[in-house]
Amino acid sequence: MAATVSHIHALPAGYEFEGYRIDCVLGSGGFGITYKADETLIRRSVAIKEYCRARSRRARSIPPPYARSAKATPSFSAGG
Repeated sequence: MAATVSHIHALPAGYEFEGYRIDCVLGSGGFGITYKADETLIRRSVAIKEYCRARSRRARSIPPPYARSAKATPSFSAGG
């Protein structure tokens, strides 16, 4: 069942991009919005985090996200 969380800057349910379809907003905070989405090619549910660094008070001091190990880097880069 889809959550009913909303956010003024959130993508609408049904929005599609790069093989994903947004289902709903799971939550939001100072760093971004987290969505429940479907990976349409293989019909898998995923969570997608949209970082909103420009809105953060500390945006200039926050490094970009990165994989914590060399083994995780390919999966992290692909969003897996």
